[in-house]
Amino acid sequence: MCDGVSGTAAGGACTISAGLVHCAVGTIAAGDSSTVTIVVSGDTPGIIVDRASAAGNEFEFDLTNNAAEASPDVLAHPTRITYTGATTSDYHDAALFSAVLVDLATGLPLGSKAVDFALDAQACTNGTNALGVVSCTIAPNVAPGSYPLSAAYAGSFLFIGSIDTGTFDVTLEQTATVYTGVTGYVTNGSTVTLSATLRENGVTPIGGRTIALTLGSQSCSDVTNASGVASCTVVVAQPTGPGLVTATFAATPTTCLPMTATACSSTRSHPAAARLSSETRARRDPSRSGARSGGSATA
Repeated sequence: MCDGVSGTAAGGACTISAGLVHCAVGTIAAGDSSTVTIVVSGDTPGIIVDRASAAGNEFEFDLTNNAAEASPDVLAHPTRITYTGATTSDYHDAALFSAVLVDLATGLPLGSKAVDFALDAQACTNGTNALGVVSCTIAPNVAPGSYPLSAAYAGSFLFIGSIDTGTFDVTLEQTATVYTGVTGYVTNGSTVTLSATLRENGVTPIGGRTIALTLGSQSCSDVTNASGVASCTVVVAQPTGPGLVTATFAATPTTCLPMTATACSSTRSHPAAARLSSETRARRDPSRSGARSGGSATA
């Protein structure tokens, strides 16, 4: 239970052998005293027994006061852990959890100690460095809201465990919807493909989500694949002239679109995507077909 022993004697010197401290105090005049100081460092909490005895060269009438005993209790050092990491993150975005661990008995940082971080049911663990600093990352996989977080050191024989708690806010993930389907001139009666991509933060594809696609008054929908792509077809039946195509991803419990944060939905559109060809306009307006094709008309 002891990992270190040292001794000093006023007017003499001390030697250590096999766990025993021998101190020569020299000559002590009648009625005088000499002080011997022995320092013992415990390596495990608990009670240890220290015994001391004294002997001299002169004859002594009372030998009962030549020995003494003490039983000090070695206590584990208290610690303090302080959370210093992130307190908010979008759904599915990695957040850095960090903390500092200190020995309160000495005020020094504690290195090489395992610290456990928790966000609701998610957790990560890492060891402190020489400065008592520790960090790891958690990507929240829970619905947006406030959740308990904690940084905890379990403790050991020498150090009492400690914990710091707080609240972590998970926010809606940002998404980007981009229309990628047909554009330019289309012809009534033809079949065209409407398509779009859905990405998390505009980078990571999101699969399994429904995209609504429209061409003027016509619409269809599809579920995104693993690449974040959704597509469907319509048979064109629109008035002649400019039109509009749209791709819409509605809000979910964990995601929203960046353009309409208050409504948590948005539409990316491609202007002039449904303009019909001049040939189509001529067919739909026979009375003007000759003029549009460059021919002549008679009364």
